[in-house]
Amino acid sequence: AAKKLAKAPGAKIMGASDSTEDDSEMETWTAWERAMRSIADAEFMYRDVKRADLWTVRYACPANDEVVLELRLGADGSKGGEWRIIVNPAPHTAKAPHKIYQQVLARMRVAPDAKSALDGEWQILAPVSHEFEVTLTGAGRKIDSWQETLGMSDKKTEVDVVGKTTWCTKRWSEVKVGYGKGVDKGALDHDISGTYKLHENCGAAQASLHKRSGDDFYLFMDPSRNSKGQTDFFVFADNHRRLQYGEHRLHT
Repeated sequence: AAKKLAKAPGAKIMGASDSTEDDSEMETWTAWERAMRSIADAEFMYRDVKRADLWTVRYACPANDEVVLELRLGADGSKGGEWRIIVNPAPHTAKAPHKIYQQVLARMRVAPDAKSALDGEWQILAPVSHEFEVTLTGAGRKIDSWQETLGMSDKKTEVDVVGKTTWCTKRWSEVKVGYGKGVDKGALDHDISGTYKLHENCGAAQASLHKRSGDDFYLFMDPSRNSKGQTDFFVFADNHRRLQYGEHRLHT
């Protein structure tokens, strides 16, 4: 049976509240254990191929909880491909599935020089998150904000998102990203530091796309599908492509 595991200071359990009086942490570990058991018992069968700028080969195990195995290949093949496992739980109660099922639960990145698409080490998602400080400094020149370009009055600069949020009429054309004190950079998939230039005409939500100077790494708002604005946030990622239904973007 699932049991609570010790966590480092400052760590948070995915989908759990900050209260110590409820069972939300146990619910998270129980959902995680159920997902891991479904993956361990899965026998996959070929399902289909989706061909676009990203090719996706899908295999599935049509058990009680559907387990989907994907092989994702970039158009240029330069990244060697990546395997991902997602679990779609069968409904057991009237409650919505736990938030952990919205995540990629396991992945394996295939090295570009691998002799087989099965060469690599699997990584398993643990439902624990850590907070750390990041510094953002405006640079370049000031330009009109997204709201200002739409003609929103600067006399009515409040929107009911989380409480009352006031937007600015101007924003910087570049953002410099750095780390706070004591950050373990090795815990991140990518180093996120650097200077990000705004590309307001490149299709991200609220004209928010920023590209890091020197490589293809991005900072932008990545809205949640079919949800309210309270759940929308900025992310760091190695792509900003529009996702198809059922796709998951891995943020850094």
